[in-house]
Amino acid sequence: MDNDLAAVLRSTYQKKAKAFEMYLEERPQKAIADTIGLPVATIKTWIKREDWKNKRASVNEALLRGLRERYELLVTNARFEVLQRHLDMSKKIEKQIMSLLFHEDGSPKEVTEYGMYRLSQAMKNMTDVSARAVGLDRDPGFKGKANIAGVTLNLNLNPKPADEPKQIDVEVTDHGSNEF
Repeated sequence: MDNDLAAVLRSTYQKKAKAFEMYLEERPQKAIADTIGLPVATIKTWIKREDWKNKRASVNEALLRGLRERYELLVTNARFEVLQRHLDMSKKIEKQIMSLLFHEDGSPKEVTEYGMYRLSQAMKNMTDVSARAVGLDRDPGFKGKANIAGVTLNLNLNPKPADEPKQIDVEVTDHGSNEF
């Protein structure tokens, strides 16, 4: 007799588990009852007595939260890859610009005013791209300035071409912060 009771309880538990699984899938109560082989009234009783409606809402909320976290992780990873590419490219561009501005011994090269203007634009664009890649453009103080890691680069130049080379002073202001 105990074995028969255990078998009935096990069968009921399995049917209830299957019914709840179908309820989570938002199947109609009649379809659940037909699949399980029980009256619709039993399914309705389980739904009400066991608070399946709130349990389904909690499960759906947890699933949604998990999906949101997974999406954020994917976006973060993709953003990191883009950031790394941008920073690598910025380093290459900066190295090229520095080779156009300075001799190997560190002394400045003669550069036309227009050439300096073009180099400053390239440097500003490089810095802006890097800053956007790390999210500095969301900083209200950013406003497209060539400002990264607490250093502001000021190149006040006239964009008109000039025929003769001219030495241009470059002012670098360190604001004391080396954090992004």
